[in-house]
This record gives sequence, C-alpha cells and structure tokens, in this order.
Amino acid sequence: MTLQDTIRYFTEEPRIMPCLSVACGTASTVLTAHGGYADEERGVLLTEGSLFDLASLTKFFTALIVMCLREEGRIDLTRPVTAYAPQFTRLSGVTVDQVLGFEIALTTDGRVDAQTSPEAGRALLYDIRPGEVTGRAYSDMHAMVLRYVVEGAAGEDYVTLLNQLILAP
Repeated sequence: MTLQDTIRYFTEEPRIMPCLSVACGTASTVLTAHGGYADEERGVLLTEGSLFDLASLTKFFTALIVMCLREEGRIDLTRPVTAYAPQFTRLSGVTVDQVLGFEIALTTDGRVDAQTSPEAGRALLYDIRPGEVTGRAYSDMHAMVLRYVVEGAAGEDYVTLLNQLILAP
C-alpha cells in the first residue's frame, strides 16, 4: 500500500475525514501525499497549496519558540509581557511565564476572530486583560499574546522564527 493509497482510504470510502495531507522524510528524501476536499460544500479539492488552520498545534509551536529563545538568552520568563510586547498595556503586571503556563485567564470584550478586519482584531487583542480563573485558563489567547512577545524579544516575525527554530532544523 502506498502513501497515496492510505490517503485515499481515509478521504474516499468510507470517508473517515474530508481531507488529509501528509509529508514525511529525511534530510535527503521527502514523501508527500494529499487527497480529499479543502472545502466539501463548494467542491474544492485539496491541493499542494491548500492552507490548514493549525489550531492547537500553534500553542505547541509558540511554546517551543519561547523556550528556544529562553535557551538562547533572548527572553526572560520572569519579565512582564510588556517588556517584549508593550502594546499589551493591560498586561503590565503579568509575566511571560504566567501566560506560557496558562496560570492566568486572559479575556477580551469579544472574539478576536469575529472582527470585521485584521486591524479591528488586533485592536481587540491588544486590549486583552487578566481575567478571573474559573476552572481551566487554557485558551487560544495565550498563544496569540506570546506571538507578539517572541517577535519583540527576537526582533523577527513569528513565521521566520518558526522556520529558523522549529521547522528547518
């Protein structure tokens, strides 16, 4: 059975999932395969150029970038978020470590992803504040804040850091 056969098994009958994309290999050889629909409702097939929402994987990548920067001495987990990302004025008393460890709840007045423009989403995110911890403090907001923290600490954008520290090595 080939990798493409496996993709077909999951995305065709019995349609276990709508789409699947796989890449694996070594430094000298890479195998890729994909299949299914990027958008089933509109009949758009998955292609090599299709984009995926990384969802909770972003939290893992972001935490790993923070720890790499810490190891390199470019970030101090005990410093306030605002030392690296001053746009988060309401987080001046919150440390990077508290955000990284989900030790505090973070709250906004609305959903960042429901805003009508990227600018409005950023404005809402920058107005984030510590909230009341009721149960788990786990949320996407922590990784969103940490993105700006790592960019400020390293002086490079998130995608560059992701490639340099995680994906390329």
